[in-house]
Amino acid sequence: MIIKLAINKSLKILYPLLLIGFLYLDNKVSVVLAGITLISIVCINYKKPEFLISGFYGAFIMTIVVNQNFIGIYTLISMLFCIFIYKFDIKKVFNKFNIIVFLFFVSSLLALHNVINFDFYSDGVLILLICLSISLSISLIPLKSLNINLIFSELNYYSFIFICLFFSTHYSIEELLNTPRALIYFNGNSEVGIRSNTISGFLIIFSLFNIGYLVNNKSKTKNWISIFSIILNLTALFFLQTRGAIVALAFIGGIILTKKIIKTKRINLKKITALSFLVVISLLFCIFNINYISEFRIFNTDNSDYSNGRFEIYKEALKYFNYHPIIGNGLYQFGPLKGSYTIEDPHNWVIYYLLSTGIVGTLLFCLTILTLLNGNRSIDRLNFIKYGALATIIHGLFEPTLSTSLPLLLFFITSSIYFHINNQQQNQENGVEHKNEKSTNLNVNI
Repeated sequence: MIIKLAINKSLKILYPLLLIGFLYLDNKVSVVLAGITLISIVCINYKKPEFLISGFYGAFIMTIVVNQNFIGIYTLISMLFCIFIYKFDIKKVFNKFNIIVFLFFVSSLLALHNVINFDFYSDGVLILLICLSISLSISLIPLKSLNINLIFSELNYYSFIFICLFFSTHYSIEELLNTPRALIYFNGNSEVGIRSNTISGFLIIFSLFNIGYLVNNKSKTKNWISIFSIILNLTALFFLQTRGAIVALAFIGGIILTKKIIKTKRINLKKITALSFLVVISLLFCIFNINYISEFRIFNTDNSDYSNGRFEIYKEALKYFNYHPIIGNGLYQFGPLKGSYTIEDPHNWVIYYLLSTGIVGTLLFCLTILTLLNGNRSIDRLNFIKYGALATIIHGLFEPTLSTSLPLLLFFITSSIYFHINNQQQNQENGVEHKNEKSTNLNVNI
């Protein structure tokens, strides 16, 4: 047991070091070893499906760092685990979330005849196929008796790795201050991979996981990792200056605060007083630094168009939507429709799916979101996973964080984990209640 624990700890230390090694050395051997390390962590802990579930985030981080699709490989490995290691139950895949996601995938195929650039379209279809596979794979994992504390512990681990990898290539505050926010890339200023808007969306999700760990974790010894991660995430958000991400974070914060007040049915005067004091201090700070803050992108309204041309993009995208309003023009066709040979996005997921999949696909995607949000509300400890998915939905109204490949993959990983854990545990609770009811009725009859 001690040897297994030591090996597990060693692998968890080795995994991020190998990814950092790739960022600095561009050594493919480091990537292969990182992948082997991730799978080894899952294999050593094969009796605990929490590691297989959280491993999706490890594969996602590898995909970001290397700019190669490790998510698809890991999803296949996850399915093999379910078939050969866990008790395989094909009936679990036939739930409403998987069915709606499958129908949404099928709807994306209807626009094949309208496609201009088939290469872009095939990339989009492949991403949706992987999203469907992720949901199917997670639904096959035995989720009825999961240790939710352990899940958040692992999510906290990968969240910490993500922000550490970001600052490993942006360790100079001066460099971040002097680099235009639009040119801040995850892997450094290489102009390859994800940049500011997308990074901000990921930071919000991982920050919510950190908070979820603080809420669910009874031990105080590991809380410093969460707190440190949150501080680093907020620091990175300050430099990235993404308005949509700030709006999403404020929206989720409002939901959490409102639910807390409704649940307790009382207002803690001490906390309100402390919060009011912080607000007053913040306002005084803003007043005395108004000249600097007015130049900060989040608050700068001196520009003639605060939306950065978003409304013009929306108008143009809706014009192309009118070409094929029922089934759409095909995935990733906004650029080709404009005469560009690049993948472009209208920075609003509703308009993007109307343009790409038409009314049919957009309604199905909205139904996917409604299915997620209307899941079981009794498992409050999982809410911070749902909040991560909800933050992506809000952020996606302003930035391409619910339409382009990597953000969409992260959304489906997060939403699938939340829905399927809720679904299986709810079915288990209903089954127990049904048995107890039958037993009670039998005793009454006797």
